[in-house]
Amino acid sequence: MPPQKTFDFTKILTKDQLDAYSLLYSRAQERAKQANESPNYEAPRLFMQARFMESFPAFVFMLGYQDTGAFHEKEMNALNEFRLIDPSPKRLLYLWSRGFFKTSIINVAHNMWYLVNNPNARILIVSFTLEVAKKCVGEMRDHFVSNKAFRYFFREYCPKVNTVGKVEFGSNE
Repeated sequence: MPPQKTFDFTKILTKDQLDAYSLLYSRAQERAKQANESPNYEAPRLFMQARFMESFPAFVFMLGYQDTGAFHEKEMNALNEFRLIDPSPKRLLYLWSRGFFKTSIINVAHNMWYLVNNPNARILIVSFTLEVAKKCVGEMRDHFVSNKAFRYFFREYCPKVNTVGKVEFGSNE
C-alpha cells in the first residue's frame, strides 16, 4: 500500500508522467474492485521508483527534503549528472554557506540516490571529525530503516524486518 503521506506529485512529474501514474493507479483499483480483492499498487510503485531513480530533485523530494529553493533546484539539477558509475570520476568541491543543506542534499540524499542507481557501489564518508561522518551515515541509515516513503518505493534496497519484528541495518564504521 502506498505511504500515507500525500505527495504533491505535480512538483516532480510532467503532465504526461502524472497522467501515466494516475492511469496505473486507477487501473490497479479497478482490477481489485472487479476481482473483489485489495489493490496491487506494484505498477504505480515501480513507475515512481523509476522516476525517482532518474531524477535527483524528485528523489530529494521523496526523502522529505521539500524546503528547497531556486538555488537548490539549480544545484540538484547539476548533481543529476552524477547518477551512474563513471570510468573517469570527477572531483568536486561544494562551497555552500552554513545552513544550505550541504549535508542533507550532498552527503545523505545524493549518496543514497547514487546507491539505488549503483547497488554494488561502496561509499566512503570522510569528514574533519568522526562525529560528522557518523551523523551522515546515521541519517542515511534512518532513511533506509524508517522513512516510510523510501521504504515503500525502494523496498528491495531496505533491510527486512527480523524475526523479533525489528529492522536492523549494518554498516562498517
